[in-house]
Order: sequence, then structure tokens, then C-alpha cells
Amino acid sequence: MKRAARSIMFAICNLMILSFLSFADGSVPKLVIKDMESVVRVLAEYTDGYTTGSGFVIKSDEEETLIATNYHVVDEKPYSISVWVGENETVKASIASYSSQKDMCVLKLAHPISKKALLLGETPKQGDAVYVVGFPGAADYLSDREAHISADATITDGIISAIREGTVAGYGSPIKILQINAAINAGNSGGPVLNSDGEVVGISTYDVDDAQGIFGAIDVSELKGFIEDQALLGSNNAATIPIGLIIIVIAVIAGGILTTMIVMKNRKKTMNKNYQCLSEFMTAHPNGVGINDAVAMMLPVAVHMQKMHNNGRIHMQISPNTIFVGENNIILNEASPRESDRYTSGFAAPEVYRGVQDDVRSDIYSFCAVLYYIAFGKQPINALSRSESDTIELDDASFSELINSGMAVNIDNRIASMEEVINRIALYNGKTNTTDDTRIKFDDSSKKKAKNVKRAIVVVAIVALGVTIISYMGCYFAAKAKAKAGSFLTADKLLFAKPITELYDEELVEYVNAGVLMETRKYDEAKSAFEMNPEYLNSEEMILEVDYRNAIQCADANEFDKAIEIMGSLEKSSYKDAAEKKLEFKYRKGVYLLLEKQKYMDADSIFKEPLIKSG
Repeated sequence: MKRAARSIMFAICNLMILSFLSFADGSVPKLVIKDMESVVRVLAEYTDGYTTGSGFVIKSDEEETLIATNYHVVDEKPYSISVWVGENETVKASIASYSSQKDMCVLKLAHPISKKALLLGETPKQGDAVYVVGFPGAADYLSDREAHISADATITDGIISAIREGTVAGYGSPIKILQINAAINAGNSGGPVLNSDGEVVGISTYDVDDAQGIFGAIDVSELKGFIEDQALLGSNNAATIPIGLIIIVIAVIAGGILTTMIVMKNRKKTMNKNYQCLSEFMTAHPNGVGINDAVAMMLPVAVHMQKMHNNGRIHMQISPNTIFVGENNIILNEASPRESDRYTSGFAAPEVYRGVQDDVRSDIYSFCAVLYYIAFGKQPINALSRSESDTIELDDASFSELINSGMAVNIDNRIASMEEVINRIALYNGKTNTTDDTRIKFDDSSKKKAKNVKRAIVVVAIVALGVTIISYMGCYFAAKAKAKAGSFLTADKLLFAKPITELYDEELVEYVNAGVLMETRKYDEAKSAFEMNPEYLNSEEMILEVDYRNAIQCADANEFDKAIEIMGSLEKSSYKDAAEKKLEFKYRKGVYLLLEKQKYMDADSIFKEPLIKSG
């Protein structure tokens, strides 16, 4: 009986372990969940209704945000296109570029949004796990409201069942299609298909009527090619950066630091040798100096700021990096012309990040943040991470109220003037937190360190110069070999000092520049550049290659007449498969005229043309 009981318990434990493993394996990877934040719902409005689809961020910076989606999500000329960025908030969008042949579209938002761009991966393999993220319309029936925000997106999972090729439009060239069994429904179109690492491997595009478990996505390689063709993200060459270039950067930085040190040494009117940056000063006071001493230190800064504001000037860069502490004084340095110096984390007001017009209350936020930092040695959290309900709780209620009202997230709830700040901190002036044993100390150890840094920078600069010369010559010969082999982007990376190379091998620089123009799809410029020196290396062959690639791009852009003309010229030179490509382009032109333009007679004449020629 005991042996049987042990066997039963052992079996039960095994079942529990297997169940746990099964559950773990079936869970959605955290990276996929995290990527949901970059998936958006697209709204296209027409005079007779609206349609919705999905999209995902492929670029997001201070200048613009770009969203990838399917072209069929926004075709038929809607009068308005927008993207949901909040429960009740949309941002207008316009079509930056599209391809009806590949059913791809990139939208540009009216203003940038704070969503990260998803990483574009590589073509998956058959059997790989995939996750479809998007906004299927049918899911809205399961809720009292429509799904608008990224957190409401739907995830379905499956595998890559097969990898196929097919044409989206009858007149288009074949593109790579991923057959998956992860469900794609109406409204999913344009959303990302992700792998387990959270990388985009496809765009949700198709479902198949009267079929189960068969859905289609456009492979990520097609999206990457489209983005590169349209130069939407700029150059994204993955070639290795030469070590020489890195060393030059180091040398420039070292020279910049050395120059800055010399300039700073001569700025005696702004700060003499007895001053040190507040951020350095605080390293000797990690727990702060207390409220009273902090007020005593910052009161001169407050008075200076009041005078600035009264004269119509705003600083906008108040932080531990712009305040300098002396043995008997503290000063606020002048604001620099660099825009980036406004965004010191923890000390810049939230409206500064949003580009709101300069306001004295932004200075008040920064002043109170610095005052809190000096008093307690704690750097405030970044303003963009705070909400209006976030408050700083301190034992001193009056000081706590001062800091919280001075650092209110909503600018309208903030202290309105430095005069009010001065009146409120005056209550603490004249008191002290320190004793003879805990007096505020000025750390002058930076003087000794500065001398050592200067010596080190000089040595680094000399060594960098020598190594740069050696690296340059190695990169030059490698670049020439890569250029001869047709690897122009890599050769361009290796030629990191083109002005020097032009002094003794101008032809190589021109040849590589022409190749880069070809690789970046600027075919007319590339052809002219190669024709400038047709006898150098493989220029004659590259002229033909430029025409060949140009013809393919023209056909993909529905410019069939130009594509046929170019391939006809290449056919005379027997270049590659120009003859076959010429016939293919004629057929595609016929289909395009038939399906898209409804020019039936023109299409009919094209389809009959090969028969007439064959007799």
C-alpha cells in the first residue's frame, strides 16, 4: 500500500510540473507585452462612414513620429486620417509614402508622440512562434467602449506555418508572404507580427474566407526595403564603424575638453578658482545640509532670479550644473545657448519638455527642486514621471508645502513669482543646522584631479593622433577593396577622412560616392557620377546596374513605360535578364491598365503584342 501511495503521489507531482511548464510555455513573452505600447489604432474617415485598422511606430524622435500600416487601411481617399493616442485623444496623420503594389503605407503624425519605435527584425523561419497585436473591430462587441489605447490591443499567437510569395496587386511584383495560424481579423490590418524577442517580423494583412487557421502577413523584409526605397528613416547601414573613426572622435572629444578647460580657466569674471559646481559640492554632503543652511545658500540665487524676472529675463536652465558654490558665496551661472541644457532630469519643469513658451514659473519649479536637493541630498524624479497627485512628504509641514507648491506639475497650481518664494523661505533665513563638527565644507580635491586630467588628455590626444594615421591607411586599402567588390556602403564607412583621401585618390572617393547614391536609390545622380569616370574600376558595369535597378523601381512605382524603355536598352547590351524583365513589365502594365485604369483597349493591345511579334 505504501509503495502504491508513493507511486500515486509521484505521478501527481509530475502532472503538476508538466502543467506548470505548459502554462509557462504558453504565456506571452514580456517583450511582446511591452511592445503593445507602440501599437496604435488608425482611424480613416469618409463622407459616408469610417474604417479602422492598426499600425505601429517605426520612428519617434523630437522631430517626427512615423507609423507603419497597410495601404488598404487608408485608401479610397479619406477626408481625415488620425491615430488614437489616448482614450479620448487622437492625432491627425498624413500619408508620408505608400505602395499599392505592396499594400504598405507610412503615416506621419501632425506632431511627435512619446512612443518608442519597434525594432524591425529578420525574416522568421517556418515553425517560429509569432504574436499578432492589433485592434480587431469584433473585439469591441465584448466591451462597453471601443478599444482606443495601446493597452486595449488584442494579442493572438501562433507559428509561421509557411513562407510564400504572391502579388498583392495583379500588376505588382511578387512579395514575401508569411502564412501564420495566429488569428487576423478585420481591424488587425497594419498591426505588427512580433517574434518572441519583441521584434517585428511582419505586418498583419490577410485573412482567408472559408478557411480556418490560415492568415497572411507581409514579411518584414518587404517593409524594410520599402522604408529604404523611400528614405523614410535615413541611412541604416549596419557596416562596422572603423576603429580609426572612433579614435578620431576620441581625439576630437579630448581636444574639446582641453579647449573647454582653457576657456573655463580664463573666465575669471564668471567664476574664480575657489568655486565648484553644486553637483560636486553635494558629493561631500550626500544627506544634504538641512533646510536652514539650504535656504541660506539659495537665498542669493533667489534674489538674483527675482531681478532677472523683473527685467523680463528667464533662465530656464537652473540645476546643480549651473549653480556654483564658493567659500563665502554662491552664484548662478548664465544660461548657455545649448537647447539640451534645459532638460536636466529632476530639475526641469514638465512644460519645458513639451516646448511650452518660457514662463517664470518654470524657473520657480527648478529653484524649488534644487532647494530640496541641497536640503536633503535627494534628486527629485523626472517631471515627466510625476503626476499632480505626487507630493513630497517632509517633517517640516511649511517647507513641504513650499516645495510641493513650487514644484506643482500643473503650472497653474504653482507659485507665481520669486517674490513669493523669497517671502516664504525668509522664515528659515538666519538659522543654521550645522555645528562646529558638521560645518559645510568646501571640497577642493577637484583642483588636484584637474591637473591629472589635463595631463591624461594631452597623452590621449597624442596617442590618438598616431593611431589614427595608422588606422587611416588600413581603412583606405580596405575601402578600395570593398569598392571594387561592389560593397559601397561599407567602403563609404571605411573612408572616414574623405578630404584627405581626395588629395591623392580623388577617383576612389567619387567612385564610392556614386555607389552610395546607387545603394540609396538615387539612380539618376548615381549614373551621372559613374559616367564622370567610366574607366575607373567597374564603372562601366555599374552604369548598367544602375539602369537595371532603376527600371525595377520604376515598375514598382507603376512607371511601366520608363521601366520598359530602360530594360529595352539593357537588352541590347545583353545585361542580366533584361529581355525577360522587359516582357514581365509589359504584362504588368497590361494588368495595371485593365484593373486600375479600366483602359480595356490599351490593355488588350499589350496582351496581343507578343503574339503579333511571334508571327
